[in-house]
Amino acid sequence: MSGIALIWAAIAVPLAWILLAIVERIAPTGFLNAHMREQPTGTTPVRQLGGFAVVPLYLAGLALTARHQPGEWRFLTALGGATALLWLVGMADDHRHLSAHLRLMAHFLAAIAVVLTLPTSLALFDGLVPVWVERMAIVFGLVYGINATNFMDGMDLMSVAGLGIPICAGALLLAGSGASIPIAFASLVMAAALVGFTPFNLPPARLYLGDNGALPLGLAAGIACVLLAFETNLIAAVLPFGYYLADSASTLALRALRGENIFRSHSGHAYQVARKAGRSVWWVVAVVVVANTLLALTAAYAAGTGDVGALIGAAVVGVAISAGVVVFFRRQGRTG
Repeated sequence: MSGIALIWAAIAVPLAWILLAIVERIAPTGFLNAHMREQPTGTTPVRQLGGFAVVPLYLAGLALTARHQPGEWRFLTALGGATALLWLVGMADDHRHLSAHLRLMAHFLAAIAVVLTLPTSLALFDGLVPVWVERMAIVFGLVYGINATNFMDGMDLMSVAGLGIPICAGALLLAGSGASIPIAFASLVMAAALVGFTPFNLPPARLYLGDNGALPLGLAAGIACVLLAFETNLIAAVLPFGYYLADSASTLALRALRGENIFRSHSGHAYQVARKAGRSVWWVVAVVVVANTLLALTAAYAAGTGDVGALIGAAVVGVAISAGVVVFFRRQGRTG
């Protein structure tokens, strides 16, 4: 990634802030207000406008990349179209809740559109698994990532801390892999846009990311993870997102075991348990930032080694950090 690209990414921080300041000012009263079940009762409705900065800047990053890497236009066009689809579906869901079937249909359509444009030469397991099986697994993985990001966005600053650091780490690792990766720049721009969104999301939040921001963010994180797996290895690709995966997967499993509707909004994530136990937003976010920073450093180590033993060690460390944070948060509910 060139110095000019880094400068453009840095410019995305104030641009995101300016975009949100304008949208916040001109948006009609009540436009995309969070439903009361998505915010504390008795508070002033918060508008879900974060996507209006994060998504356009990500799309601009994809467009700039397509201009400089015309050979990637097909993949970048599909990714841009899928991102725009999720943005629109997210806005519709923020305005009036859509059915789970309709949302899932859009998520699968977006994931399939992107996966179909991946070069068939890219393979995770060097031919040990048929390419079509890998592609199906990637589609389901992207859909899971889209939904996990949306459900995990349940506290001020959580998406900023929980995905901002992993996406930034993924972008830098992609740029440092030596290959010309078409989404490294756009991913870094999205991470920068989340920084610009931060002042509006400080507790108590003035703006939420909303489904219109969380769904495209999940797709961007997922495709960055996939391409990083192709260019480095699966362990290095998954590690930056380890905490999000551990919290979302364990919460999904617990809710399924209790017979709850896993598609319904809830407040049962590990970090939410800690928050309800009396821990402050800043305390929870600090723990997530530390964990994600350690996971990013572990991923950087894993990406730079080809030794099987070292990769296994990195995976063990990553699992220990991710699972340890989830257990630590849940223990707050028993001791708080």
